[in-house]
Amino acid sequence: MAKQTELKGTNAGLEKLRVTATKIKTEAKVEAKARDQELAEIFSDINLSTDVAGFYKENAELGTENLGGESLPLLKITENGSIKNLDQAGNRSPIGQFYYKPTKQSFEELGISLMTVSRGFYTKNEDPKPGDKLANYNQLLGGMILENLQPFIFFSTSTRCSAFWDFAKKIKPLTKSVPMMGLEIKMTVEKKEGDGKVWHIANYELVKDEEGKIQLINDLDLLNTIKSGVQTIEDTFEGFISTKEVDRVTGKPLSGQVGVAQEGEEVFTDDTPPSPVLKDDIPF
Repeated sequence: MAKQTELKGTNAGLEKLRVTATKIKTEAKVEAKARDQELAEIFSDINLSTDVAGFYKENAELGTENLGGESLPLLKITENGSIKNLDQAGNRSPIGQFYYKPTKQSFEELGISLMTVSRGFYTKNEDPKPGDKLANYNQLLGGMILENLQPFIFFSTSTRCSAFWDFAKKIKPLTKSVPMMGLEIKMTVEKKEGDGKVWHIANYELVKDEEGKIQLINDLDLLNTIKSGVQTIEDTFEGFISTKEVDRVTGKPLSGQVGVAQEGEEVFTDDTPPSPVLKDDIPF
């Protein structure tokens, strides 16, 4: 009975994510069409200079990131600037720990099933300093927290991707025989310091028993439940990336939309992505 209750909760979490993914994709298409039509009507009724018309189009979504939208099951690391990471009592979550937004819980480490990984993409650097690049490299990880059987989406940004890439190279041979989602993985947080700054990265390792044997998820019902959520998370990735992706050099939106950072998307300007980012360097 307990297992059925847990899986029911898992299915509810995946269904909520499925609804969110569908809504993101639908709203992105509808809003893009409506925006284009509205701009055309405005420009036809009002005598705007070319510069002003361009300004309106470039800054159409500026300041609107908190006007609405569905909440994603975000997993983040609390940093000094993470003022929105509050626990259930309204207190700030501990710096240097994982924070799961839907339940407002903090974790020093997590056991997870990794379901899928997005392609790499660039988002606009919202506050570039002189000499900074105009776009930040990102990758999204989607999985299931095994402790509470809830889906999550984790943003990996700039050089913080390197730890995951190293881990991915290690597990790639295993995925020839076992799907990635079947591996029990432990996520931990590592503190980094340099140039007077402190930040944190996520590290990944395979869970092993006392004899050093790799631990696999050995529950068919759970595996089928996790598998059923893979496409949902990938759809969510697609919807997010399609509205946020920019050119890596110019920082200009590839979709015609301004890549405003939304809640949960960590924007770092002190790190730069590996350069160049070659396809052969990404092990998946």
